Amino acid sequence: NIHDDDDSYISTASTNMDDEDDDSDFDLDDIDEVKVEDDIEAKAARKAAKKEKKKKAANSIRQEMLDLKAELGDLDDTNRTPNLNEAMAEFYSRTSEYWIQQLIDTKQLAATTATIEPLSRKEMKREAFAFAQERYEELRPVLERLNELESRQREAEEGS
Repeated sequence: NIHDDDDSYISTASTNMDDEDDDSDFDLDDIDEVKVEDDIEAKAARKAAKKEKKKKAANSIRQEMLDLKAELGDLDDTNRTPNLNEAMAEFYSRTSEYWIQQLIDTKQLAATTATIEPLSRKEMKREAFAFAQERYEELRPVLERLNELESRQREAEEGS
């Protein structure tokens, strides 16, 4: 009977369970550290991308505002430009003398080429109002867009 007893079998292979555990723990720690570093780098990259996106959006808003202002040219002339959110009646009330003067200048130029009857004060106001209303209607869509862009820009700056 050659070694029927299982207890008599002795393994000659060297197995040190503690060494294997240390190696695998070390590898897991390394993997965990790499994951943490990757998470930090990914978070920083996302943050930088978000910041860049906000910056591009702000530059886009600013550029569109500049383009709109350049398109109309004389938005800085307070007599010819309604204030943001200013009603037509308020615009005319604030600038009526300017529009009356514009009407007088136009009539004087026309009077040099033809005979024109002088207008009453009421007729002058009516025609001056028509000039102001024409300008107001011309600028209203642009001013509404500028107002919207300024609001978006403020929101973007407050969100930063």
